[in-house]
Amino acid sequence: MNRPARRSRPYPLAGCSPAPTSGAGWTALPWGRTEERQPASDHKARPHDLPAHERQPPDVHGQQPHYLAAHEQQSPDVSYRAARPAHLPDHERQPPDVSHQAARPQDLPAHEQQPPDARSEEVRPFDVPAPGARLPGDAGASVWLPRVGLYTATLGDDGELLDGFASALDGLVIAGFGVGHVPSAWPERLSRIAGRIPVVLTSRTGAGSVLHRTYDYPGSEQDLLRRGLIPAGFLHPYKARLLLQFLLSRGADRDEITEAFAAEG
Repeated sequence: MNRPARRSRPYPLAGCSPAPTSGAGWTALPWGRTEERQPASDHKARPHDLPAHERQPPDVHGQQPHYLAAHEQQSPDVSYRAARPAHLPDHERQPPDVSHQAARPQDLPAHEQQPPDARSEEVRPFDVPAPGARLPGDAGASVWLPRVGLYTATLGDDGELLDGFASALDGLVIAGFGVGHVPSAWPERLSRIAGRIPVVLTSRTGAGSVLHRTYDYPGSEQDLLRRGLIPAGFLHPYKARLLLQFLLSRGADRDEITEAFAAEG
């Protein structure tokens, strides 16, 4: 054990006399206690330490003290308790107030019931069909909801999954490293995919822009832009995916998609 031995008494400060530990009405405290030493006469007497003739009767509204004898305990005063309806005679009971309760539609007479709101039957956001389906549009026209995927660049990924992933997509968003870089094994695959569907280049960092003329090596932003990828600017990958899906649903071509990302990003 490395605990230092406890001192039996406090160490006095320089120039000060040690505090008394006994006598003169003081009670000695063990070393390490933080309570101040008080004269023993300041201790408050507890009720059960007093003689019987000095004890105060307990509060009739509180709990009976355990130190009183049975003949000294008083019966609790229950006059302050409100009588419950079940304890009142039948002629004194009041009917419950139901004015604050809203009437349910099924509780109303048939002529007062309102027809259901047709707007409640509208499609909610989490009821939108899966991508690839057609949604009802204005004037009965159908709107195509394209499939747009999001693929994030990670260390050690050789890009083999890109071809199979993009084969079922109408658009693709790439979340690259830093200002828009991908592993060196990706450019050839992305070049083939960009020849078939629009591919948007974003940054996976969540903040900052995709650069255009800074780095030039296989997989850098200049290499990818020359291969047909569309820069998203400052747009977050998730926002870029929504914008690309919206543009494709409106039938936008490559030039219109590039112009839209240049304006929004």
